Amino acid sequence: MSAWDKKGRAGRHLTALKRIFTGLSALIFPPRCASCKSFLELPASHLMCRKCRSEITPLSGPRCKCCGMPFDSTKGVDHVCAACIRKRPPFKRADSLFVFEESVRNLIHRFKYHSDMPALRALVSISEKTLQDLLPEKEAGDAGSWVVLPVPLHKSRLRKRGFNHAAVLATRLFRDARIDYSLLRKTRKTPSQTGLSLKDREQNIRGSFSCRTLRRGCRQVLIFDDVFTTGATASAAALAVKKAGAEDIRVITIARTPLP
Repeated sequence: MSAWDKKGRAGRHLTALKRIFTGLSALIFPPRCASCKSFLELPASHLMCRKCRSEITPLSGPRCKCCGMPFDSTKGVDHVCAACIRKRPPFKRADSLFVFEESVRNLIHRFKYHSDMPALRALVSISEKTLQDLLPEKEAGDAGSWVVLPVPLHKSRLRKRGFNHAAVLATRLFRDARIDYSLLRKTRKTPSQTGLSLKDREQNIRGSFSCRTLRRGCRQVLIFDDVFTTGATASAAALAVKKAGAEDIRVITIARTPLP
């Protein structure tokens, strides 16, 4: 028997052993849905159960061309909403991939607050294709001109949590883009935005970001975060980036909270 035949046989044996080990692992440690944590049917071909997958709602239909707010009507075309006409945000456009409902909310919270890696993998899996349709590079025709800035955490919160969830997600989702993790900084510690009104959110977050001066060729900026609620965080970050010299600012988030 030649060396090549021996190598091929060894490879087949190794593959068979891996399959056996994977099957035994699934029996001993049955895979769970990354969102609801119910047991998955075997063989598990998805990271989420059928029920949770069916509940994921992509944002579609007419929405504001500026802040990305979806309109009540499912007919018509995108246009600027009344709020953005009255007060134009410091970013050109904001888009979100999904509605912030139970399945997506579970994934984001499990990863963000509990470092749940299956939840991270599920978020990346459901987001990749939809994200490609929203990337501004397709409009600009120059992928190299855009830089992705994950929304940063204040250093005290970063120490407590151990990682910046927006930065980790950006690394997984924008593999072919320029990502800068230090240009945009959270310079002032702020209380959690959860439960605050729009006015209180804006006041709470105002002036808490700073951005180093952008060099030429780095002035088209994509700000990335997990959830868009009122837009207060996105606006505060965009304002800091704009003061640093950004000429075109877009915002993309994984999810957007539904209208009250």
